[in-house]
Amino acid sequence: AYAAAINGLAFLLHKDLGKHADAVPLFEKSLSLTKECLGGRHPQYAAALNNLGMARSALGDSGAAYRLYEEA
Repeated sequence: AYAAAINGLAFLLHKDLGKHADAVPLFEKSLSLTKECLGGRHPQYAAALNNLGMARSALGDSGAAYRLYEEA
């Protein structure tokens, strides 16, 4: 639940407020917690990778975004 709450806050910052740089560390924390709790093959982990990729892409870091999307 904690990882989902962090992800929700990050998504709000990224999508609704356009604060992509502020969202990235929260997406990274959510990703780490999701992997720790559910494992790297869980669909929620793939969603967390995708969310971080969207924020990275919005910041112009297409290389990092591509790698995240590819892993998802």
